[in-house]
This record gives sequence, structure tokens and C-alpha cells, in this order.
Amino acid sequence: MAEETKPKKPIWKKWWFWLITIFVIIIIASSGGEEKKKRTPETTPLPQQQKQQVTQEKPQIEIVFDIPFLIRKNILEVKATLGKPINEYDPGYGGTLPTVIYQKNGYELQIDYLSSTGDVAEIFLAKNSNSKNELLNAGNLDENSPLLYSVKLQPSLRPDIAKYTGVHIYRWK
Repeated sequence: MAEETKPKKPIWKKWWFWLITIFVIIIIASSGGEEKKKRTPETTPLPQQQKQQVTQEKPQIEIVFDIPFLIRKNILEVKATLGKPINEYDPGYGGTLPTVIYQKNGYELQIDYLSSTGDVAEIFLAKNSNSKNELLNAGNLDENSPLLYSVKLQPSLRPDIAKYTGVHIYRWK
């Protein structure tokens, strides 16, 4: 009797073909991300060039007044730290608190303090600005500081000039 030969299955119908195909796809997919990260020496920037790019992309944050440092001080310590104020207002026994005012780099810092103890009660950092972050950064402030102080942005009465006129900083007891 003549032996019957079975017709050969196409390669895509064999189980090992699909196993190899899946394996190759996994290898290509996992190594694809690494090729994007690799750079040839010609395109790799030098450390100095990288620093210049970072400087150009993000302007440096300027801290004008370190308010968290000042918030727990009394007025004598504030004056020792910041020097002589440009203005000092003591209402006597009226309803308002005594105030000292400092100016630096276009910002005005108004510090209200208790006349009985000299402890800082409230600070107002004033400057017309459209940027909340600019005001917070100038005072070295964290908007969500749970321990030392609370922050309240003062909206401008003239939004055509600026969005904010400053930021109030209240001392936690």
C-alpha cells in the first residue's frame, strides 16, 4: 500500500510560529524605549550646554523677603534682620496695629505687630502682579503651609492693571 502523505500546514498555522512571533514583538517593544533615550555622542549636549538650556527654560526664582523666617520673630528681631524700615507707623492706642514698611526690588513688605509684645501679627507683601507664583516665590512662601502661617492672595480692584496687589500672610498662634 502506498503511504498517504499529509499536505504540509502553512507556517502561520503552526503553534511554534506564533510563539516566536510573540516573543520577537515583546523584545522589540521593550527595547524600543531605550533607543529613544540613547544618543550619539554628536547629539549629546555637554554639561555646560545643559546648564544653559535649563537656565533659559526656567527663570531663576528670586526670593526678595524670607517671610517664613520673619513670621515667628518679634519686631526687634525683624529690624535686626532687615535693617531700618523706610517707614514706621505707630497709631498709639487706636484700633490698628503698629506697622513697619520695607521696600526691596519693587516689592513692599508691611509688617504689623502687637505693641504689647512686639510679636509679628500679619505681613503683607505688596506688588501688582498677574502671577500668584511670582508673589509666593518673592516671599519664599508655601501656599499650603499648615504649621507656621496662612496665605491669602489679595485680588486687585483694577484687574486691567494686575490680577493681584499682593499677598497677606497671617501667623498661626
